[in-house]
Amino acid sequence: SEFVPWLAPFERGVSKASNILEGLPRPIVVFATASRGAHKIWPKDNFAMLINLMYKRWKITPVLVGTEREREITGAVLSGVVCRPYLNLAGEISLAELPSVISQSDLVIGNDSGVIHIAAALGLPTLGIFGATNPRWYYPYNKKSRYIYKNYPCSPCDIKTFCRDYKCMKDITPEEVISRVGEMI
Repeated sequence: SEFVPWLAPFERGVSKASNILEGLPRPIVVFATASRGAHKIWPKDNFAMLINLMYKRWKITPVLVGTEREREITGAVLSGVVCRPYLNLAGEISLAELPSVISQSDLVIGNDSGVIHIAAALGLPTLGIFGATNPRWYYPYNKKSRYIYKNYPCSPCDIKTFCRDYKCMKDITPEEVISRVGEMI
């Protein structure tokens, strides 16, 4: 951990993030529901169920992040979410502003993506959901971070196979994720 790059948000971004998140009830949990490639994306229904379970148990405020292109995925996740309030920031903030928003959250949960690595570099509790990539190589490095992964004989394949089922991601249940979150809280 002493070699981990640490990150500090820009002062201007912190001010904007404070304005965006002002008044939202705690705990604020950032969710990164997209990633580069379908083999790294946990099903949207699972994310929605996870958010609903976490709201029921801990009264979280979910904040979804992503790019403009990922807004469709975050919208699909939120269509299954029953808790209010929530915030969909996909396409609404820049990459430079993202660390500021993340820094003001209490927990980050996401697919294997840059978002979980930014959160880890900020020193936040982070849970990465891994499928085709090897979490032992790419997990979010900090002592507060964890990952969840199905250790199937075919994984990690880094999608160098003809697999289009993504069983390694689909078989991770919201209950397993919430159990891991419970260990972290």
